[in-house]
Amino acid sequence: MVSIEISIEKGVHTFTLPLLFPLNPVNVYFIPGEVPTLIDTGLDTEPAWEKLVSGIERLGFSMADVRRIILTHGHIDHMGLCGKIIGHVDAEVLIHPADEFRVTAGVEELVKMMEKNAHRFVSMGLSERDVDRIFRNYIKLMRRFYAPLSRCSFIEEGDEIDLGGFTLKVVGTPGHTGGSISLIDGKGVLFSGDHVMNGVATNPLPEMTADAGVGLVPYIESLKKVLGLEPRLIYPGHGDAIADPRDHVEKTLAFHDDLFARVESNIDDGWITPADLTSRIFPELAGIYASHVVFEVNGYLEALCVSGRAESREEGGLSRFRAV
Repeated sequence: MVSIEISIEKGVHTFTLPLLFPLNPVNVYFIPGEVPTLIDTGLDTEPAWEKLVSGIERLGFSMADVRRIILTHGHIDHMGLCGKIIGHVDAEVLIHPADEFRVTAGVEELVKMMEKNAHRFVSMGLSERDVDRIFRNYIKLMRRFYAPLSRCSFIEEGDEIDLGGFTLKVVGTPGHTGGSISLIDGKGVLFSGDHVMNGVATNPLPEMTADAGVGLVPYIESLKKVLGLEPRLIYPGHGDAIADPRDHVEKTLAFHDDLFARVESNIDDGWITPADLTSRIFPELAGIYASHVVFEVNGYLEALCVSGRAESREEGGLSRFRAV
């Protein structure tokens, strides 16, 4: 008898859990079956917990039935409730090892990392005042909502997770974080975490690190990898499901190609900071509103350096770039 894999699509239940900061509610996916599984968990707040518990109960299950949690990456809006869940049930927690520190480190360790990374934003030419506002708010969120996990196990590129009747294959999609993963079933249903989202930019957040796998260059390479998988449906970490993945990903790549070209056409043989270049390209942006764009422009400049079309140097505490 030929074994026919059933698509996971009919067995997926989506819970949209509230957040306390300006971003679409986070999507948590529950897949009942032989090993009831959660993909991500949401932020550690009482409203999110109550909505997740009641949602599972409406399906005829309880939180005690959960046996596995797969984390697409280690940000607090995706792993926040994980510690609370495994405090109630003996569920395994799976995450890519590159994001282990994001879910097991002490909160003050992560705060020190963020304070160190704040300097990188200052070196891009952003004002210390604007950088302080960005990071102060994020550090407050970390101290309020983050709790390290006592245990986790690791999954990596190519691993297959058996859900009974179908499997999910792990796809490494770094960029948003170094350990960001996507999961795809045999019928082309992809869970993308924060790598591909509907109507939301997915460049790394202000707490980004200098780790391998974080930034615009690996993010774009991961987009191309997803395109090559030819998914027919994407369940993202935020926003509605994406019913036409090829069109969505191709448009995202075209958007980045256009910005890449604008960055390259606006640099010359004079040394310039990412912030000054951003002002040259987007004069309407200023202050804290320009911060994420500066970070993205910095990513394009780093990509130009990788390709040999630009070079960089540190001068007076600032990162400067020029065309080659």
